[in-house]
Amino acid sequence: MNTLIVNTYGGSLILGAKAVKANIIATMEDVGFGSDLQALNFPKITRYERRADWPEKFSTPWRDIDVVAHPPCSAFSSVNYSNKKTVAMGTATSAFACHQAVIDYALSHKARTLTIESVTGAYEGAHDIYEENAEKYGYRINYIMINSASCGVPQWRERVWVIFHKLKTFKVALKPEYVTLASVLKPGPTSADFFFGQASLRRAWDGVRKTIKKSWSTGNIVTVLAKVYDLDRDAARAKFGFSVYMNANPVLLDHDGFSPVLMQDGRLCDGGRAITVEEHCAIMGFPRDYQFGQRLRTFRRYLSKGVCPPVAAWILKTVDKNASGWTGPFTHEESDFGGVIDLRPKKQEALALANGRPWPPPGKEKVQRPVRSAVQRLGGPVIRAKRDPSAPRGHRYRLVDTTKCVTGSPQWAFMLTALKKAGKQGLTRGELVALAIKDPKGFPTNQPHDHAIGFFLSKFKSAGGLEFAE
Repeated sequence: MNTLIVNTYGGSLILGAKAVKANIIATMEDVGFGSDLQALNFPKITRYERRADWPEKFSTPWRDIDVVAHPPCSAFSSVNYSNKKTVAMGTATSAFACHQAVIDYALSHKARTLTIESVTGAYEGAHDIYEENAEKYGYRINYIMINSASCGVPQWRERVWVIFHKLKTFKVALKPEYVTLASVLKPGPTSADFFFGQASLRRAWDGVRKTIKKSWSTGNIVTVLAKVYDLDRDAARAKFGFSVYMNANPVLLDHDGFSPVLMQDGRLCDGGRAITVEEHCAIMGFPRDYQFGQRLRTFRRYLSKGVCPPVAAWILKTVDKNASGWTGPFTHEESDFGGVIDLRPKKQEALALANGRPWPPPGKEKVQRPVRSAVQRLGGPVIRAKRDPSAPRGHRYRLVDTTKCVTGSPQWAFMLTALKKAGKQGLTRGELVALAIKDPKGFPTNQPHDHAIGFFLSKFKSAGGLEFAE
């Protein structure tokens, strides 16, 4: 496998590629972020530190190159519709341009495959752009949703991988392996190394230590401190130095559970002890002895912005096997390009298996119904959507075949119910949006209603279950 790595930051994608013994052609950064760490840990790998330096040719033909990328997080923020604080959102922003540059660079040169890591909120916002690029450059596309916890990493970190390829089918084989934080943390807290360094804060911690439970977040801790010291929550937060920015506050880890998503400002604690750099590396799936050099004080920034190397290794291996004509055995197959393969586990199930408990619990076994592996995460049919350009935006839609519309989520159930009630006269998209706003509980989504409903309508129409009303 000849791998070209784009925006690996601190080196996570390199670690994944090395784990599958890929031939790493080079690593390329958009603005040089993390290049010094790459030089420190992988001195023999060719690096291009600026987008302007990206070469047009390599000694290996482009048709034999698999590109794997983690475009800058600013592009994610600009399209992540769940991020309410983002001012400039959408794929038309300058921040998304660096994301698009990676797609144009790889696909215009006819790379064998292009694999991009994304977050679920950004994926939903950029879905149409991905589809348009696949069509423009003559590729097919699949999306794999996976949680790092399934790959032996004690971190609950959901991500989606966007894969551009030229295959008729895309196959996946995943046997989840779960481990808890007990596998990477010290056996117990070190009493001399408290997270709260000041003496007054140590006394405060001692006052609430027995009350606080495992795996508590900042909100829980502040509530207890406020009660013990007879303060309101804001006063307690100020007195004990908690930030308004929640990710910058301590989170207590549970040895029998998983870590939350590692954040660049996040502070993870084991009891009253701040966990070590080596433990952070292990939680992320990095080697414990990974070198950060002069970046040691900001090591979380480079860990958090990367991917978990074991997940990258699994993805790269899966992409290579598919592109090389893999025939199986496999656990999931997606034959309709544009479909989502959702491999994310339920947390309750993952925790049970990680701790050696049977799942489902004895006496609660359910008869498993056969489920089409290609069912989309949103519960609808997985068929690449194309909107009818001749249809006016306000045209009325009516339902003609409910059997082709899977009702696997509240959103789809809402759409089906509304269109059934409308009967032959149908509903416009604007009328559906009005219903969704009136009944938000019936249509839970982290996307703007108009965008989400337009997406669902296109899926219904592609499935053959929807047509324009007269």
